[in-house]
Amino acid sequence: MANQADTTNPRALRKCSVEGCERDLRPPSAKGMCSVHYYRMKRTGTTDKRIVPINLCTVPGCSTRVKSNGLCSVHETRRLRGKDLNSAKRASAGSTQRWLEERALSRGEGCLTWPYARHPNGYGGASLNGVRGLAHRFMCTLAHGAPPEDKPLATHSCGKGHEGCVAPWHLSWGTHKSNAEDREAHGTHPHGEESQTAKLTAAQAVEIYMSLETSPIVARRYGVNEKTVYRIRWRKAWLDATDGLISPRPVRKKRKA
Repeated sequence: MANQADTTNPRALRKCSVEGCERDLRPPSAKGMCSVHYYRMKRTGTTDKRIVPINLCTVPGCSTRVKSNGLCSVHETRRLRGKDLNSAKRASAGSTQRWLEERALSRGEGCLTWPYARHPNGYGGASLNGVRGLAHRFMCTLAHGAPPEDKPLATHSCGKGHEGCVAPWHLSWGTHKSNAEDREAHGTHPHGEESQTAKLTAAQAVEIYMSLETSPIVARRYGVNEKTVYRIRWRKAWLDATDGLISPRPVRKKRKA
């Protein structure tokens, strides 16, 4: 009696349209397929599980399946952020540590450039024993041991740390003073607008130096601290921008003791 009712019920006759499949249909939006074949078609473009999808990322060297716009999820994110799609390869687990350990005791000439991803300032990022940090510091640790207390910085003799150099023969532990001296000698110390923390431009520094308004008013106008205004006017900061200019403000005479 139950079988006879099934044959007369229209719902019982709604089976998956894929040949050889006896599963019931999903709702009408499933395009005449059961849930298994519907989602397989949605993911791969075919109902045959033996066929491997060929819609791979269009970036050369990437074998990841496409997410949208012909790109995988990683390269699509880079595109949306306006970054270079052909930038450094993505490191797999443990690959950065193996790369560092294989080259820590080597010697050579010229720079050894970090092949993986780098920070916006040009220094490479790596992982050593589960700890993330800067690649050149890890290389210096592997090549020369842990940093001494009085020399905490990994310094470059080549002055090309911002270009990704991690050559162990160019690295050594140094002080903040020696590191600053090296940057000045190599011309890599950022000045003025080149500094990542700069809030002013050279033109604005000149305007502040030549302004006759009070320091609090000028500070509020340019969104800086009053101390910054004082340093510019007393030539303690932005010296390159104000060099050769004559201040329009009268010079205050020192009070006699």
